[in-house]
This record gives sequence, structure tokens and C-alpha cells, in this order.
Amino acid sequence: MIESTYKINGSFYIRKNDESTIPARVIYLDTETKSEKIGEEERLRMYMAWTCYQEQSEKGDIKFESWNYHDKSRKLCKYIEDHAYEKTVLWIIGHNIFFDLQASDFFHYFTRWGWILNFVYDGGLTFILVIHKDKKKIKIVSSTNYF
Repeated sequence: MIESTYKINGSFYIRKNDESTIPARVIYLDTETKSEKIGEEERLRMYMAWTCYQEQSEKGDIKFESWNYHDKSRKLCKYIEDHAYEKTVLWIIGHNIFFDLQASDFFHYFTRWGWILNFVYDGGLTFILVIHKDKKKIKIVSSTNYF
């Protein structure tokens, strides 16, 4: 297995990216939450989400775009899973995406549905998650990695 990170002087670095292609299929995700009191604890749960699904050419031209509103976590997660096709990567991008994944119960549903962890990196403002199921692959990154 190739090491994806390495440490120099106490700081972690991600190895050089060997890919230079533009993602062909991307879901941009944003959730809104409401507070829910559970005993003494408070939990933020998704009450709505917006997704923008895009298919892009190798040059980055948008070939297809679809905006969708979601008000149920399970339906949002099913929508995402339905866009994961064999032998191609589905990218999910969101600002502070780890929060959106938690609030939408993404980890609960995708674990239950048999998705397997390939790689995770969570450090500072950088978050990268790669999961697969059979020949389907999803790569998730936070836009805080860039902005």
C-alpha cells in the first residue's frame, strides 16, 4: 500500500496528486440544520439540502446540470448512491463537507448499504474521503481545501 501522507517536522503533508483530469461527474452538496435536543445533549440534524449534479467534458465544459432539493436524509443519501456508477468516480464537494455528511446521516446509511472505506484524511481545513462498493467509487472533498 502506498502511503498517502507523510510527516516532516511535525506537519503532515499529502503526497503529490498523480491525477490531472477534471472530474467528469460531481455533486455539490450543502445542508441546513436544526437543533434537536436528545436528553441533555443537542444534535444538529439536516432539515433540508441542495445538490447540484454536473457532468463535465474533459475540458471542463458542463454537459448536464441538475439542481435538487432534499428534505429527508435517507432520500438524499439514496440520491447520491444512485449517481455512483460502476467504473467511474462520483465526486462530492461541499464547504465543510464533513459537517454535511454527519448532519445528513451519510455515514449511517452508506455503512449500512455496504460501502467500504478506502481512504480518509482529516487535518486542519482539509478533508478527503474515498469509499467504494463493488466497482463504484465516491471521492468526497471539502471546498475548504481550496478556499
